[in-house]
Amino acid sequence: APAAFYNQRLGLGLDSAQYGFLSGLGFTWLFSLCGLIAGRLADTSPRKAVLLIGLFGWSAVTALCSCPQVLTGFTGAVALRACLGLTQALSAPACYSLIAQIFPLNLRGKANAVYSSAVYLGGGLASFSQLMSTNWGLGWRGTHLVVAGFGFGVALMTSLVLKE
Repeated sequence: APAAFYNQRLGLGLDSAQYGFLSGLGFTWLFSLCGLIAGRLADTSPRKAVLLIGLFGWSAVTALCSCPQVLTGFTGAVALRACLGLTQALSAPACYSLIAQIFPLNLRGKANAVYSSAVYLGGGLASFSQLMSTNWGLGWRGTHLVVAGFGFGVALMTSLVLKE
């Protein structure tokens, strides 16, 4: 298979500056802004619903990243990265608020540490996607689809298990 099958930057025809924007500001500006809004939502809305909208939304956008009809170049990539930032921002405020409600004071530090460590575990698992793309032959679009499927599974499990 050609390198563009395995490499998202090449597959979308992006230069290094465009790819740098996508992996930096293209995600973080909306993620940061939406985090403030998500905090307000977590205070005024059912937190489980806020969290599930974020989980299902993130999974749906990740799945869209696998569709050549949707993700065709830099503009589409910016739009999808912004949507990922928006949906991912919903999780932290709702989760921290739920942790404060569910866990007694003497266990909250540990519960928050476990939740916070998941961010870094996720970053480590992201490097696993490189193996899925190249060694397993899924390509970058197929890898997005597998990761989205896992996200939908986590969202479904959360909807069934989490009590508010």
